[in-house]
Amino acid sequence: MNVVRFCRENRYAVYLLTAFLTVAGIVAAFHLPNNIYPELNFPRIVILAHSGDLAPDTMLLTVTRPIEEFVSATPGVRRVDSKTIRGNTEIYLLFQPDADMQYALQLVQARIGEARSSLPPDAEIQVERVSPAVFPVLSLILNGNVPEADLRDDPTTSCALSSAASLAWGPSRCKGRTRTKCP
Repeated sequence: MNVVRFCRENRYAVYLLTAFLTVAGIVAAFHLPNNIYPELNFPRIVILAHSGDLAPDTMLLTVTRPIEEFVSATPGVRRVDSKTIRGNTEIYLLFQPDADMQYALQLVQARIGEARSSLPPDAEIQVERVSPAVFPVLSLILNGNVPEADLRDDPTTSCALSSAASLAWGPSRCKGRTRTKCP
């Protein structure tokens, strides 16, 4: 059967379906959430630990391994990864996709509290959930055969970059000049 003939013979049904879809679209448009960042729930937690200037091997044995052993027993942990450098370690915990991450964060913090007695006394530990707000949307790296201060303090570069309101340098670098007035 021809689609056009069907629509012509059942035009009232087509009108009714069109009206229903239009109303449903308008209702859905007002009920959909809208944010700069979508509501994402990454099943990841990162533990950052700093303990002076310990050598990587010492840091691994005195800080990284004890923390890994304590947090790997947390319910819902699928995988534990870590990076250890001089005086610092980053431990990444991957949880089950359906895990309640707020509860998981509390459990990890409790585990870190238990591990405190086996860590060096000067160890500073941060536990954070991984979310889209933590990561930069765009990173820009400037390099060249000039000193870093010259790259950062160049009025052309800093004015052009500071025209974006969300950059860390902010508009104060431009000293009152707008983008069009930058050299």
